[in-house]
Amino acid sequence: MGVTNRAGERDSAPGDLPLPPRLRNRLERFRERLWSVKIAEGALAGVLGLTVSYLFVFFLDRFVDTPSWVRAGLLLGGSAIPAFGLPLLWHRWVWRQRTLADAARYLKRRYPRLGDELLGIIELAHNHPPDQSQVLITAAMRQVDERVGGEDFSEAVPTVRHGRRLAATVLVLLVSGLLLAFVSDAAWNALSRWVTPWRDVDRYTFAQLEPVPETLVVPFAEPFFLAPGLREETEWRPREGTLQLPGKTRLFAPREQDHYAFAVPPQKEAGKLSLRVGDARETVAVEPLPRPELASLEGVVRLPDYLRYRSDPVLPVRGGTLSLVEGAHVTIRGTTTRELSFAEMDGVNLALEDKTFVSAPLAAEQDLTRVFSWKDIHGLEAKSPLELHLVSIPDEAPEIYAHQVEAKRMILEDEVVTFDIRANDDFGLRDVGLEWRSTDGDTTPDSATANGEKPVTAGDPEKTRIEVRGTFSARREGLKPGNYQVRAFATDFLPNRERSYSPAFQLQILSPQEHARWLTEEFGKWFRNARETYEREQQLHESNLSLRELTPEELDQPENRRRLQDQASAESANSRRLDALTIAGRGLVGEATKNPEFDADKLEKWAEMMRSLEDIARERMPTVADLLQQSSRAPGGSGKKSGDKSDQPKEGQSSPPSPSLGTQEKTMGEQEGKTQESGSQQGPTPLRLPGTTLSDAGKGDKKRTDAETPAQKTLDRALEEQEELLAEFARVADELQEILSSLEASTFVKRLKLASRKQTELADLLAGSLAGAFGLPRQRIEQQWREVGDAAAAEQESQSRFVYHIQTDLEAYFQRKQDPIYRNVLDQMKESGIVAGLRLSGDESQRNLSGRSVASAEFWADTLDRWAEELVAAAPDQGGQSGGQQNMKSLPPEIVLRIMRALQDEMRLRDETREMEEVRPGLSPNDYAEKVKALEYTQTDLRERIDGVIGDIGQLPEAQEFGRELQLLTTVSDVMRQAHAVLTRPDTGAEAIAYETEVIELLLQSKRQQSGGGGGGGGGNQSPSGGGSSGGGSALSDIGPQDKDVEGAKALSREVEQSTGKSGRELPEEFRRGLDTYFNAIESN
Repeated sequence: MGVTNRAGERDSAPGDLPLPPRLRNRLERFRERLWSVKIAEGALAGVLGLTVSYLFVFFLDRFVDTPSWVRAGLLLGGSAIPAFGLPLLWHRWVWRQRTLADAARYLKRRYPRLGDELLGIIELAHNHPPDQSQVLITAAMRQVDERVGGEDFSEAVPTVRHGRRLAATVLVLLVSGLLLAFVSDAAWNALSRWVTPWRDVDRYTFAQLEPVPETLVVPFAEPFFLAPGLREETEWRPREGTLQLPGKTRLFAPREQDHYAFAVPPQKEAGKLSLRVGDARETVAVEPLPRPELASLEGVVRLPDYLRYRSDPVLPVRGGTLSLVEGAHVTIRGTTTRELSFAEMDGVNLALEDKTFVSAPLAAEQDLTRVFSWKDIHGLEAKSPLELHLVSIPDEAPEIYAHQVEAKRMILEDEVVTFDIRANDDFGLRDVGLEWRSTDGDTTPDSATANGEKPVTAGDPEKTRIEVRGTFSARREGLKPGNYQVRAFATDFLPNRERSYSPAFQLQILSPQEHARWLTEEFGKWFRNARETYEREQQLHESNLSLRELTPEELDQPENRRRLQDQASAESANSRRLDALTIAGRGLVGEATKNPEFDADKLEKWAEMMRSLEDIARERMPTVADLLQQSSRAPGGSGKKSGDKSDQPKEGQSSPPSPSLGTQEKTMGEQEGKTQESGSQQGPTPLRLPGTTLSDAGKGDKKRTDAETPAQKTLDRALEEQEELLAEFARVADELQEILSSLEASTFVKRLKLASRKQTELADLLAGSLAGAFGLPRQRIEQQWREVGDAAAAEQESQSRFVYHIQTDLEAYFQRKQDPIYRNVLDQMKESGIVAGLRLSGDESQRNLSGRSVASAEFWADTLDRWAEELVAAAPDQGGQSGGQQNMKSLPPEIVLRIMRALQDEMRLRDETREMEEVRPGLSPNDYAEKVKALEYTQTDLRERIDGVIGDIGQLPEAQEFGRELQLLTTVSDVMRQAHAVLTRPDTGAEAIAYETEVIELLLQSKRQQSGGGGGGGGGNQSPSGGGSSGGGSALSDIGPQDKDVEGAKALSREVEQSTGKSGRELPEEFRRGLDTYFNAIESN
């Protein structure tokens, strides 16, 4: 042994005495024995530790998946024995026992005395004193050698354990060998996992499972199944598996076809599942997540080419159904709540983009159904597949609706009718317009021009809704007066599609003369309704008088108090009826202002009467109703104190001051005197409304007994107020009757003048054909002259009917008027046989008897003109009515009327300008410029009319009083000039609309100034009738276009008062009266 030799070399040194050989050999053998035993024990311990460490890993792996840190600890623990034990043993038993002296000292533990002797000899051999005898030392060594000769030093070796360790090592090695021989896969797997604990080596199990995911994403709060399966090569197939849920719940599942199906209950929180099948152990992390729901589903539609869409519309899918027009293609695009890993449509994989799936284009040739399914990156699917129904639908026709802004049928030929048009289409509108046709059944060559159309606005392929305002003007379209049917139309882009039409509007286009005749008839109907309202008021007055004649005791009876309440309600109802009539009358006057045939003074007077009626309806009648209501609730009985208090208005109440009877008589006397003066100039007295004069009222007062109770006193006040309003109503009715008579008379004059003018024009037409066709038979004359004769015959037939209508209207008017002038003209018409004569003249012109036809037309023209002049004397003169207006420093009515007509025409021009801008995209530049010229000329005409008004105002004697009006109208003229410049470009856009709107606002301002008074300060005076409108200005200024809220503001200007305090909630008058009637009925029962 190398180590022994080195040690032996150190046991002797030069100069040392040699030990006896036997002793030396025995010490060396003891030392070597000690070395071999201890080194063998250490080696066996190292092998045993490593093998046991390996076996620990093997057996632990059979029950659990030994963690890497445990395996590393076992490896380190097993390796620590040889790694640290062997060096320690070598140091202790070899290094520290390297000399014979070390061996002797170790022997001393077993043999103390002998050990001391051995140490002594060895010490003497190495370190003998020079003065000692070597012979003696040698003798001592022999003596010790002899004594040692009989001893067995092997017993001094420490307890020998290497035999047991060897047996244990052989045993564990044998076990390891058996494992490697019989379960080699498991043994080698354990060896690999033991040797390399830092590597992720899967644990070998006898029950081998199919791979189980480390993390399992399951539907949130939904039960799910976990079915791990055994591999085919598994060596163990346990009959049952166990699944440990978070908490203490365990699930058991039997083996079925090498699978263990666990039904796991719903999970809402993340956790871990512990799976155990035989010796196989798996841990699965469970993460509950919501299923990937569909966030949006839409279709990108490729429409047919004829629809001309510039981009593909995107349609959202709702309800699982998507409707597509025939011929379209759609790409379905769905977006889910989570990134997708898979999506399919009817088994065909779809393209994926993060959370979105996209299908291939689908043709909408017929109805079909497609099924979509998808799976997210966690393997979750939708709860159920999506069934999408694609429905093929035809391209529907447009829908169009039209509303006439001013719902009326009778239209002046120069009036502009406005329609609000709304059109809808499922894809796009090509154009929207107006179409008209004559409904008179005329078959003349000119009848073809009575049918036509105009575009209102141009559409767009992607414009599905259009709201536009369209205008229709008979004069601008070159149409003659007559009956027309107007309707709106719309078309879309489907080839060969017929138009869609709105419901038709029946319009009757009237000439100024026909319009004046119709409006006069409407005035007559309105007046009859006003007369009925007046008669109703008289009846209410008579009923009130009968209640006043009752004694205080009778008046206090419940039924009479209820009669007073009924009278108050009836008075309010009559007030509302008169108010509605006033509004209607103002509308008629507004229509009359559009017609130049009406005289401005007559319209001004009529508007003044509307003011008076408005005051009666909105102030006086409600006052009477309030007093009657107060009387029904006034305390009964008699008493001086109560009577004195009843004479005064209650606190918090107000009643209009009532003039005394003397004042009333004086006022009415002056009015009657004026009426008689005007009547003496007008000829026979017209048919008047029955009236109650103040003298009669005074007689009624004399028959009444003195009021004794508050109820009677309040009733007296109501009667006084009612008598005053009846007197005022009668005066207004008389003046309205005179105006109506004048209108009717002037209407007959104008109609006869028109008929005379037509005959003169016809005579001139026939006279032009005398040179070419005079005296020839009809079959020999040229076609152009024959057409002239036919046209003349048709015109005379029309004029015959026109004159017949004049004659019948004149006869009906005479039956009511009984004026000898009308009787004289009517008799002349009947005796002359003009109706038949005109028809005969037409037949003669058709037979080419041109000379006789010309003479006949001229004769009838002169006759009709003469009759018109005779009727001029029958028309009452209203010229003196404007004097009061001039004294009030207001503009003359004819000037106000001209301003109003300019305002109306400017508003129509703005509507037409806006309409032209709407239709501009559908017109070529040349067509657009040509159509704008008409608007340009209209603006020029309106400016010239305003300039004419400015000149006429400047010539008035009081022109200096109207400085504000002149300045305002001058501004209007300048703005009109700017609007004309914009239209000349041509341009009908926002700039032109802005200028025209400014003109309208300025004219409205001028109109309001006239309503409020003259420019010099005449606006402070009130009209004699006390109307609701300020009377300082022209009454015509209240009529026509103005703010929409004016009427409503006037209607609400009077607050309903309470008669018994203000502490509670203030109810409307109608509610209070109804409640009073209800409670009185309860008390009477």
